[in-house]
Amino acid sequence: MKLETLFAKASKVQSEIKSRVLRINAHFASNCLKDFNDSNRPLSQSVAKLYANEMLRGQWQCNGEPLIFSVDSTGKEHLISGQHRLQGLLLANQAIELGQEWPSAQTEWDSVVVYNVPHETADTVDTGKARSHSDVLFRDPWVDSFIPSQWNETINARKTWTKTLAGAARLVWLIEGGATVSSAPKFLISEMLNFIQQRHSNLHQFVTMVLDANDADADNHGLKMSLPYIAALAYVASVVETEDGLEIDKSIADTMDQFINQLAVGTGFDKGDPAWALTGFWNKLTSEPGSKDRDRDWVGPFIKAARHVLEGSTNLKVSDVALTKKERDQYTQMPIMFDGFQTQCFERAAAAIAIAAEASISPPEIDDAPAESEPEPEVKKRKAPAKRKPSPVESAV
Repeated sequence: MKLETLFAKASKVQSEIKSRVLRINAHFASNCLKDFNDSNRPLSQSVAKLYANEMLRGQWQCNGEPLIFSVDSTGKEHLISGQHRLQGLLLANQAIELGQEWPSAQTEWDSVVVYNVPHETADTVDTGKARSHSDVLFRDPWVDSFIPSQWNETINARKTWTKTLAGAARLVWLIEGGATVSSAPKFLISEMLNFIQQRHSNLHQFVTMVLDANDADADNHGLKMSLPYIAALAYVASVVETEDGLEIDKSIADTMDQFINQLAVGTGFDKGDPAWALTGFWNKLTSEPGSKDRDRDWVGPFIKAARHVLEGSTNLKVSDVALTKKERDQYTQMPIMFDGFQTQCFERAAAAIAIAAEASISPPEIDDAPAESEPEPEVKKRKAPAKRKPSPVESAV
């Protein structure tokens, strides 16, 4: 059955609510916000800037979500849904007017406009569940090209795989921007799709690696750390940037796979091995009451243990994977990192921030973050890091 056929069979009703599709430009947006935005929720500039970023990168789409205007008992009209989209359009136009170069920028876009809605319904607008990164991946056909069959047999299995990939992608994105988890900038969905489908197209392999290990742990519950974190960190330890793009060092990937499986099942290692030390640290950590710091108590010790694995260290104590007081105190300025890819990303970001501070301008936001390479491979030549655009809207507001 076609939708038009379904419409024809439905009961028709008389309604004062009307709709149309319009081309929305800066003039329209400015007048809407000036004349009709007097009965809306508080404006969030951070949300408006995110939308402006999407428009400047040419990622804004007419998806049927309307601008909604109500009318009260006196006949006065009010904007009740769309203020952040309209403010984002103004910010995008301001960025262009200031001379910023955005070849794909959208300075106007089409939208459904619904109007004459009863004003008393305003509080029922925009109360639905936001679409998450994992929601988008769950329904993306791209996933079907890579997801293993055992993680695609049921809805719950597919949800687990896509949720883990979404979380891992965000952490890798933070790492590429030289940020820690706690800095938590916004990871736009459109950026995520480009990030994992093009630049980091091998990340999904590490998601499967971690989920398979966790699924085979025989109820040992050995992977006590966040699975997306483990997948992301195993990936950044293994990735190498060459002239042809990002590649995986198979030797490192295989070593990380073995290490993760040892942690999951609780066997395959001797006393003093890195997996033994990290297992002991995790057991102690989870037995202690109170909240734990994501970077200092989970990410840093995991990286220290994995570095010991890659270096072939033995005769370790549990304390050898814990962060020292100095490492904890200096973590924001110098996190515990893998040599190569992660370290160079952090150094590039730190240099950019220092240059920005010296010039008394805002540092660039994490956007399509640059990548970095493994420690001095003998046969692989590193590719010069791509320069990132500054924040599209910081200088426009």
